[in-house]
Amino acid sequence: SSPTIRSVVACEESMAGLVCAENEPITVISATYGRSDQTTCSNGIPDDQTKNTDCAMKTNLVVQRIRRCEGQFLCPVFVSSSVFGDPCVGTYKYLEVKYICECE
Repeated sequence: SSPTIRSVVACEESMAGLVCAENEPITVISATYGRSDQTTCSNGIPDDQTKNTDCAMKTNLVVQRIRRCEGQFLCPVFVSSSVFGDPCVGTYKYLEVKYICECE
């Protein structure tokens, strides 16, 4: 059976945690930083910071930064424009990572 795709979403200036069991290291499928809807990470955020939904950055930079998690079992990632670059200034962003845990 193929491994379940896991998804983690973390808001800007918070920590994302990729977690797998100890004998099943992380393999990253995709990573996006930005905003593609108005509801994710919108609690207490002014409307004008969530209205730009055309701001999802699937750049190599984001994936490269997440790739360091590969082969690990527990991988905290700080979600910030200082880490990933800023695809849309003035928009409150979030990181979404899809990954699987694969048996060694």
